[in-house]
Amino acid sequence: MRRYWVLPAILGVALLGTGIWGYSQFTQRRALEVNLSNQYQRAFYEMVDHVEKVQTILGKSQVAVNPKAQAGLYSDLWYQSLSAQENLSQLPVNNAAIARTSKFLNQLGDYAYALNKQTASGKPPGEKDINQLNKLYVRSVKLHDELQRAQMDILDGRLSVAELQQEANAGLWRRAAELKSKPLGLQEKQMDNYPTLIYDGPFSDHMERQKPRGVTGQLISNIKAHEIARAFIDNPRGWIWQVKNTGDKKGKIPAYGLELWPANTQVNERVVMDVSKTGGHVLYMLNTRPVGDAKISMEEAKSRVLKFLKSRGIENMEPTYMLKQNKVAVISCVYKQDDVVVYPDLIKVQVALDDGQVVGYEATGYLMAHTDRKLEKPKITAEEAKRSVTARLQVQRVQLALIPTESAKEILTYEVKGTLNGETYFVYVNAKNGQEEKILKVLNTPDGTLTM
Repeated sequence: MRRYWVLPAILGVALLGTGIWGYSQFTQRRALEVNLSNQYQRAFYEMVDHVEKVQTILGKSQVAVNPKAQAGLYSDLWYQSLSAQENLSQLPVNNAAIARTSKFLNQLGDYAYALNKQTASGKPPGEKDINQLNKLYVRSVKLHDELQRAQMDILDGRLSVAELQQEANAGLWRRAAELKSKPLGLQEKQMDNYPTLIYDGPFSDHMERQKPRGVTGQLISNIKAHEIARAFIDNPRGWIWQVKNTGDKKGKIPAYGLELWPANTQVNERVVMDVSKTGGHVLYMLNTRPVGDAKISMEEAKSRVLKFLKSRGIENMEPTYMLKQNKVAVISCVYKQDDVVVYPDLIKVQVALDDGQVVGYEATGYLMAHTDRKLEKPKITAEEAKRSVTARLQVQRVQLALIPTESAKEILTYEVKGTLNGETYFVYVNAKNGQEEKILKVLNTPDGTLTM
């Protein structure tokens, strides 16, 4: 009788094996799909980033008048256009659907390359080129706006970049004109309006110094680092903090890595901090507590920052830019010496908008650069600096500023703030010779102000 059970048993084992094999194949396929989706998403995000930089550089190019500054901008524009096109080519969309977008980025890169060569040869761009750049800027704003809408759809889960593959495989780009979640098809209609480009032929943080200038004092012990950490925390509740080491931090400024938490409480609050081994300077601090709904203004947060810095022995700091992120104010402060804004000496502070507590601090830039400087007197006046910028810029303010260069040097400049076509720019004019050194474009977001 037992023979009658043999075949069903064998079939059961076979079915079980088939099921296990099928599930294994499913999980492997799912893993590959997730990996592919992540690759598409990364390419899309990087393309959006490059297009944003294209838009910013095109805006700056209308302000620049110094040949050196113009050449640098055209070089950056060529690179960002090429990078955007490279990321665009990685998206799962058929070639016909993105042909015009790709063509625009390609021609824009070539145009920038030609302008760079022309400027390097001693022939600055004429009025026709400036007008062309302005038209390109207007179109790039539209392109970037549409891509940002698509990015929000992806972040909100309304669209997966991998879904585009299904339509691309079918040779379709359906509902492009109706759905903002299918942006590139809409862009193709807009690309028809881009000007025909005629041309010849087919990116800053300053470098870290070898030796941190703001790190002074003697080597401190581990116990001393603990004392410094406890005293540095913004501690409005008067808690007693326990400290433990999390490991030494290497790099330009060797430091003790620390973690702190309140003793004798049930509150799950943790603070991580890096304290330099030389001099006991706090490089970094972050309180990981959840932040409640905002109850204080950004202006009050700014006041809290200055009070906090002064109480920690850091004086003569001036807030520059503020940004609100997840109920936290991020405020950048720079050192000010003799009415000169010293941009290399930068500290970023985070303030919780529920109660005004300082919950974040980052001073690596300040400690790398800060020192007692002997500032030279400017050779030109503020009025001369104002006259050296393009007449198209409506100047609002002129002040002295020390700025870093990519070669780790510092230049005394006049910071000329002005507007053009409703956009705000900062032009940095060399205080010795009146030459343009740098241009920043101000980005006004719903949460604060940034520069690029």
